[in-house]
Amino acid sequence: MKRKHSDRHKPPSACYEAVDTSCHNGSQKKQKKKKSHPPAIYFSPEIRLRDQVQLSDIQGLILYLLADGVAPRWVGVRSREQIGRVVVLMVPGLELDLFNGETRLDTQEESESYDDEHDEHAKPIDIRPRDIQPRTLHYNRLPGALKPLADVFSRIWSIKGGADFRGPHQSRQWIKVHSPITAMLRTAKPLSQEQRDAKNNPSHKGPLPQSSHDWKNDPRPVTEFLATRQQLLENNYVLHPAFFESEEGTAEALEERRKAGKAAADGWVDTNVATIEDGFIPSEEFEQDSLTAGRQVLFLDCEMCLSNAKAPLLTRISILDWTGNVLMDKLVKPDEQISDYVTAKSGITEELLHDVTTKLADIQKELLELITPRTILVGHSLESDLNALKLTHPFIIDTSLIYPNPAPPAKHGLRWLTTKYLGRFIQQGTAGHNSVEDSRACLDLLKMKCEKGPLWGSLDMNTEPIFTRLGRTIKSVDGDETKKGAVVDWGDPARGTGIHAQVRVACRNDSEVVEGIISSLGSQQVGTESEAVQPDYVWGRLRELELVRGWWDGSNYADQGLRKETLDQLGLPLEHSDATHSQLVDAVKRTVHCIRDIYKALPDGTAFIVYSGTSSPRELRRLLNMRSQYYREQKVKPYEELTVKWTDTENLELSEAIDMNRQGAGFMVVK
Repeated sequence: MKRKHSDRHKPPSACYEAVDTSCHNGSQKKQKKKKSHPPAIYFSPEIRLRDQVQLSDIQGLILYLLADGVAPRWVGVRSREQIGRVVVLMVPGLELDLFNGETRLDTQEESESYDDEHDEHAKPIDIRPRDIQPRTLHYNRLPGALKPLADVFSRIWSIKGGADFRGPHQSRQWIKVHSPITAMLRTAKPLSQEQRDAKNNPSHKGPLPQSSHDWKNDPRPVTEFLATRQQLLENNYVLHPAFFESEEGTAEALEERRKAGKAAADGWVDTNVATIEDGFIPSEEFEQDSLTAGRQVLFLDCEMCLSNAKAPLLTRISILDWTGNVLMDKLVKPDEQISDYVTAKSGITEELLHDVTTKLADIQKELLELITPRTILVGHSLESDLNALKLTHPFIIDTSLIYPNPAPPAKHGLRWLTTKYLGRFIQQGTAGHNSVEDSRACLDLLKMKCEKGPLWGSLDMNTEPIFTRLGRTIKSVDGDETKKGAVVDWGDPARGTGIHAQVRVACRNDSEVVEGIISSLGSQQVGTESEAVQPDYVWGRLRELELVRGWWDGSNYADQGLRKETLDQLGLPLEHSDATHSQLVDAVKRTVHCIRDIYKALPDGTAFIVYSGTSSPRELRRLLNMRSQYYREQKVKPYEELTVKWTDTENLELSEAIDMNRQGAGFMVVK
């Protein structure tokens, strides 16, 4: 009977071959005789998978083993009830290129033993990025540094990470790689009843309403959501002089503004802020739980018409304060002739402006009196409003940035955000936008963000820590104890999702990671609530191989100390970017020994999954740096003076680099 392949991964359960052997080659049979039905993860080489396995598939396998996940269709699981724990180890740098011979690990003796006619079985393993089928880890086809892995795992998989894209499926362009850490530590939230009802309602339009069911508020002051200098640059804001610490830097920035037609001679003004420090307010000057942190928070929105040159011209400005009072709502008569009133968006008509005498200079004068160093301006894509006002200010909160689109540089519209998070509709009909209404929407969105916390409206909004999901899973039918999780990582494992784990082990090197994982499994740990915990799910990370290969660049400030300390211990310079052959071989040996030591210490019935995460980031970093430089320069320099150019060709190169960066390696076994 011919099998149907309507599903993405659907191998039959009848002809699986076990992949969880603890030794290679002939010793498989001896192990099977000793135990006829041990727990196992199975794969059938007779079935051709239709798509590459992804990190989300690995997470699905974990949730099936430990929680309420559905059975995977790309592998089979035998005696699932006997698998009591899952240990997942992320090893950046343990990449496919080490196995397929692209990056040589052979010692001099091994290299000399090869010739053009050597045994076919001694050739490197033929595993490549984007391969759909896994490859057998032949002991004889691995360099000495990797051979111990064949005593633990029987196969190596090419694993693909997640990424954001835009465009149709046939010609989509990759724009951002998802975090391989998040892929194992966060999972999708189930839809609320309200969301399910909206999804099933044919008349529902727009985004699904955002559920706050079971949401734990984490109040933060508005100052936590201020846009950084880099964010302002990347989003086309003109930087205020206070951002430049030296007179030379200020002069250079003003000269660039002059060239771009955005200087004082062009009608631009800067708010009266001498230094960034002038905006800081001592904590004793405001109540400890104040969301405004003592700042004056103003919500600004403008309406614009178009000049003959299609440049935006200010025609209305509205400003609200934190309590919602309207401080300013004025029509403005542009100095230039209006060629298009764009009434459907602006709400402005020729009749409305007929008797208006207020000019842009009048508005600027009022704003310079209203705005102080302690003022925060809030708006949606506020750079457009400030460009129309010809005004700069250093303290900005942009609702398009604090409620980010998952596919930047695209941004959610204010109407979309208001519908999803506030449950109300704005910008309806054909009469145009209302700047007071739009300002009030920004006010309510910011207040909601402050009350609910940084994760509200973020890219992780509709996901939850995997530890939370495990916490809804009962360990046994005759008890009420739920499953627990642990994070064992370099630095502070409480950063990010790790804060939700019941056990957190901070490490300073790979040896401590190994000890931490073994310790968490061997005896009960004291959890974050001071109770004894024996984790069912352990996630850990080895980083020395990543560091030696030059993939860990130290851009994360919190990790710089650890990076420098480890480089010193390894005798490598701080600016280390690549390894010599001997350095790489030694690092691979140490890493493989760590993996083997963890496996040996695992209790029987433990699933052990190792994944690399992503591949070499070098080309991706080069292109991202190039793009950032282009965006910085093109704002202040004529095109012919740019030192780098960014065209469709570079966009395609970036898309390919992102797609390659999401290719990694994976291994799995049940002890």
